[in-house]
Amino acid sequence: AASPYASRFVFILMGGFMIALGIQHWGLHRRIALMTVLFVGTRPRHLIAGFMLATAGLSMWISNTATTAMMLPIAISVVALLRGSFEKARDEGSDPAGNFSSCLMLAVAYSASIGGLGTLIGTPTNLFMASVLEGAGQPVSFGLWMLIAMPLVIALLFICWWYLTRIALPIGVEKIPGGRELIRGQLVSLGSMSRGEWTVLVIFLSTALAWMFRRPLTEWTWLVDRLPVVGRLDDAIIAMAGALSMFVIPVNWKKRVFALDWEGVRDLPWGVLILFGGGLSLAAAVNSSGLGQAICQLVVDASFGSTLLLVMISTVMVIFLTELASNTAAASLTLPILAAAAATFSPDPSLVWLVVIPAGLASSCAFMLPVATPPNAIVFASGELRISQMVKAGIGLNLLAIIVIPLYVWLLVSQFGITGG
Repeated sequence: AASPYASRFVFILMGGFMIALGIQHWGLHRRIALMTVLFVGTRPRHLIAGFMLATAGLSMWISNTATTAMMLPIAISVVALLRGSFEKARDEGSDPAGNFSSCLMLAVAYSASIGGLGTLIGTPTNLFMASVLEGAGQPVSFGLWMLIAMPLVIALLFICWWYLTRIALPIGVEKIPGGRELIRGQLVSLGSMSRGEWTVLVIFLSTALAWMFRRPLTEWTWLVDRLPVVGRLDDAIIAMAGALSMFVIPVNWKKRVFALDWEGVRDLPWGVLILFGGGLSLAAAVNSSGLGQAICQLVVDASFGSTLLLVMISTVMVIFLTELASNTAAASLTLPILAAAAATFSPDPSLVWLVVIPAGLASSCAFMLPVATPPNAIVFASGELRISQMVKAGIGLNLLAIIVIPLYVWLLVSQFGITGG
């Protein structure tokens, strides 16, 4: 029961959290977000696209909860500027900023959830899914996962942007007076990049590149012959090396200031690590007790021998379960069972990918209710949204995700032959 808490996936998550804390401590994440929004433009639809790109990009490396909490004040200031620019229209009984504010709030929340799909550390459910795949003999590395997930992230972001701005909450304004000046002013107020920001940026980029190119490095015979330790590298070692370097690389040696210290680490979400380890322990118990086999047989029987129906059932089950429970809890309950169901259904190892990956991805795509994900709850608490707006927009995106995610994974596996191992 206790050994899963020391899984290498727990250490990958811990290392990712520590690097994210360093980025947050020095304010680098805010600078990146503002630069991205300014680059895309400040017309309403462009501005929403900029917020989505910035939020998704940060959420790949920082928790989606922290990313949403950081982006929300910036979004609210833009909404306040727009409302101030249309004070006369509001006095006459209309609110041109109404749809824009609701659309922007949802865009921030949804892009935080979508962006987290892009890396193994983007959300705990990705790592849990990777542990299930590894247990089924289909391991997936950090770099391979990015190669698989990034096209899907880009597609879902575009679909989400188009759906929100054109169908769910069409925007009635074409220009935000003073929008660019507001974003530029906030960026200027940050000043030039500090030594601390440069330090965490170098550590972050080095760790990310090591994750992405680990497999080519460990398979490079010339390098491994001269540095045997390279051949033993894995994603957990890279994560912890990046995290520990935060404690030893000085920002100001005379004052003994480092990129990260224990005061900063106290904010690390230890509860998420314990929850994640508990999910791994629960999965082991479900499999060893035989409960998983009993449930997976019911799932197999319900699919009537159709692989496509099995994939769709698993995706729909997880995406709507996540609306009522945390995505980590939903993944820990369902993914081990679905992996066993895939093995029962067919000896073909690729079926594990076809079933587990869509379900794992779907666990981060609950868009209907405030309780479904922390980003949903954070933006709903802003007061800029009605629950009816979130349900109306979210159910459409849920249905789109149910179609897009299984189809994308099916194309990867059946047409391009991409699997683990």
